[in-house]
Amino acid sequence: MQGKAIKVLGKAKTKIYYPDNFKTAIVQGTIKRKGTGRKVIVEWDGIDETCSVATRLLQRVKTVTAATDSFPTRATTAEASAAASATAVTEQTETAANDNDDEPESFTRDGPVEVNPAFDPAEAAAAVNPGENLLAPHKCEWKVAAGGVTVDVSDRARMGARMLWQDGLDNDRSPLQYFMWSYPMNHLGAGGTIEATNAMMDELGAKHMTVQEYFLYMGLMLLMSFYPKFTVDEMFSKSAACRKCGWLSLPLLSLYMSRSRFRTLSQSLSFITKSRAVLDYGRELPAFWQVQPLIDCFNFNRGLKFQPGWKLVADESVFP
Repeated sequence: MQGKAIKVLGKAKTKIYYPDNFKTAIVQGTIKRKGTGRKVIVEWDGIDETCSVATRLLQRVKTVTAATDSFPTRATTAEASAAASATAVTEQTETAANDNDDEPESFTRDGPVEVNPAFDPAEAAAAVNPGENLLAPHKCEWKVAAGGVTVDVSDRARMGARMLWQDGLDNDRSPLQYFMWSYPMNHLGAGGTIEATNAMMDELGAKHMTVQEYFLYMGLMLLMSFYPKFTVDEMFSKSAACRKCGWLSLPLLSLYMSRSRFRTLSQSLSFITKSRAVLDYGRELPAFWQVQPLIDCFNFNRGLKFQPGWKLVADESVFP
């Protein structure tokens, strides 16, 4: 294998071994073993060290010269490298993001250093062909998910997204009606948000939160999201300096809830108690057990009250 010395050895090492032509020097070596990720351990000719090199920086040498019993001198190696750099075609696929001469590749006497794997063009080429079995592309089998769509509807174009209103009327509703119909009330019931939050309120010796106060708190949170440049104190304070501006109309949230009560609710808000989580999920709690009940309730409620259209888009932002 061969590669550009400044890439596979790093700038500092290349200047030591090839001081006269370190920018264009080409080195040749032998792959000893596989490294981490898409890297291999290479032993370079004339250099008494091995290093971990990304495969994208290497090129197979078509002609191999006979090996000698001893390594050439440093001067001889430099001359051979200069000649190789003038004739070798080094078609490399490194990207501009990785093209930094000041930062060497992982280099160690004892073995490879754990780094992010490089892009492997061979894997990209293999990804183009998923295989003959389309039900198991790339040997990954499709599985039917519970509650998933198993039947291909013939008149898909007529399946528009719509709310499944209980009264069967159209969508001419107020924003509050949309919100209340879409919000999963079942997470507020027994063992849910109200009970879990009040358990925390008991520890603080504070008054219990009611369902009405919960929605008031949520409304204040939504309102503050329209004023991201102002602090909670400014939003609740009557004498904040920002309220003295004649061109700014900032809502006064203390008309609806005191600042201390808002902070107490923020400190205590919980969607499930730990004892209930252990009962529902077992002793090995999942990573998102503190918010999983809310997520489950939203998913169940949307499936019950909303009919999606035939065109769906999902990405990583919709998953916890």
